[in-house]
Amino acid sequence: MTQLATKLPAPKISTGEIMDWKWDAEYADPSTYDECAALSWVTFPIEGATGSSPYIIALFHKGKYLGVATRTTFGFFPQVVRVDDAQLKVTYTYAKDGDSNAGASGRAVSTYSWDLNTQSVKHHGAFPPGYAQ
Repeated sequence: MTQLATKLPAPKISTGEIMDWKWDAEYADPSTYDECAALSWVTFPIEGATGSSPYIIALFHKGKYLGVATRTTFGFFPQVVRVDDAQLKVTYTYAKDGDSNAGASGRAVSTYSWDLNTQSVKHHGAFPPGYAQ
């Protein structure tokens, strides 16, 4: 995962600003990677992450790195669940107006599906407010 972490795009926050942070391969969870699955993932935090720090989701098809779920990174650890071999459901957390980081109550749900016909990942659903690809 260390080699992949160096190839991931630099963290880009919702304002479009690219940050000088590094992805932390040590705290990425490789247990979600499946070289046999049509779609699998690994979530990376930034180095020195806190609860509301940015995370990025790397996507894989049959073990081949495809790219990231979103170019913009979002704070808070995304909840990713496997729906089936070719589909993932991601729940992004964000702070609504008036929320503290500790009490962030916003949720945006997206699905990512491997499209056999186009040999690519398709996205459906929502992103946190201010999303900038």
